[in-house]
Amino acid sequence: DGIADNGASGSATISIAAYSMDPIFIAGDFDCFATASSSDGTGACSLYDNDDVNFEFVSEVGVLYYVYVGAQDSDANPMTDDNGAFDLVFDCATVVEGCMNPAACNYDDTANVSTDTCDFWSCVCATETGVSVMVNMVDAFGDGWNGAGYSITDLAGNPVASGDLDNAQFFVDNDNYAGPEYGFDMVCLEPGCYNISVTTGDWASEVTWNIEMEDGSILVAGGAPDSQTISVGGAVCGCTDAGACNYNETATDEDGSCEYVTCAGCTDTESCSYNVAATIDDGTCCYSNCVDMQMLDSFGDGWNGGYYVLSTVDGTEVGTGTIDVGTNATDCYCLANGCYTIDVVGGSWSTEMSWNIVGAFGGRVSGGADETFTFNVGSGDECVVGCAISCACNYDEAANIADDAQCVFDGCDGCTYADASNYDESAAADDGSCVFDIANPCPADLNGDGSITTGDLLIFLGAFGTICE
Repeated sequence: DGIADNGASGSATISIAAYSMDPIFIAGDFDCFATASSSDGTGACSLYDNDDVNFEFVSEVGVLYYVYVGAQDSDANPMTDDNGAFDLVFDCATVVEGCMNPAACNYDDTANVSTDTCDFWSCVCATETGVSVMVNMVDAFGDGWNGAGYSITDLAGNPVASGDLDNAQFFVDNDNYAGPEYGFDMVCLEPGCYNISVTTGDWASEVTWNIEMEDGSILVAGGAPDSQTISVGGAVCGCTDAGACNYNETATDEDGSCEYVTCAGCTDTESCSYNVAATIDDGTCCYSNCVDMQMLDSFGDGWNGGYYVLSTVDGTEVGTGTIDVGTNATDCYCLANGCYTIDVVGGSWSTEMSWNIVGAFGGRVSGGADETFTFNVGSGDECVVGCAISCACNYDEAANIADDAQCVFDGCDGCTYADASNYDESAAADDGSCVFDIANPCPADLNGDGSITTGDLLIFLGAFGTICE
């Protein structure tokens, strides 16, 4: 055993030349254990060669440090003693305080006592306008980023910086897993807007990161995968196109966020579809008839498979729609004058469905599921739906849209001769029941069927030449 009292603050070095596989143990305010072929522990342990071990640590005044050198047989033969001689050298170096972090601007490779004076910022940017940032990278499991990495580009896509935890300018690997737990890169960014993207690697859930400013504030933070826009040096990222919906007059850097949809619509006040909020005309101005199909669901979960089909009366589909989720939805149409059919098909809960058509001639048309309606827009003269079969009881001579399903043929027969004593003015078809109280007003009706036809002519020709007595 050897006992050493440093007696003064300094950097102590113990060198041992061991001639066997000798375990070595040092105790004080820290522990360090090593053999001639390995090192482990909390001290700064390093190896000279296969049979030399070197320990370096910072000593304190008044603290005793114990060095224990033990031996262990290298084989199971009790008759063989593998213990060997050793030389113990204890040196106390002159204290050199300084920054011992090689990633720091003021790194001192001669320092043997670390201080808290490391400067990571002042040397990052070569220009006065540059802004220094620290890209902090963390792995929750402690085995590095496993292929994940970050890249910083300007908004034009030009690369500015890239890296990963495993190759960081500075990293810490304190656990027993291969790969660091934490690290950082120092990056210089000129004032402006940038995009930082982080790829996933093999274990994306373990990856976190942030960009830290010199004052300790966090500019942005995230995980993996990730992509975010950042600004440094007072730059304002935004849409710089005055014609866009989201134009930002204070923006200094175009960030590609311009959009032209949310403020688009009809800007012509003469149109029935004029949108007072629209600043971009999208060509949707309607100069015929603006018709809204309003869909409603009483429960609020949409039409559950129900839908409508809007078509012209000749079967040409104009549009279709439904409520996917919610209590209501509206589809807008620009329709020419004419007649149209709305066919509403029920879904799983058809009793919850209802609808309105706003813009039809004569007012609103309403209904429910599994209903079909014909309506006209623009003028009442455009669409007259009725029975077009002349012999039907309800024949409508004004109908220009035939709906033969409406036709009724029973209950409207009778005498249609106005001179008959039993004339029925409501009869749509003559049933041969006419009775005449006066002489036949139509003597040429030889067969008495109420009209003069070829049948009467045949009767006449058959009697032609007959001598009447």
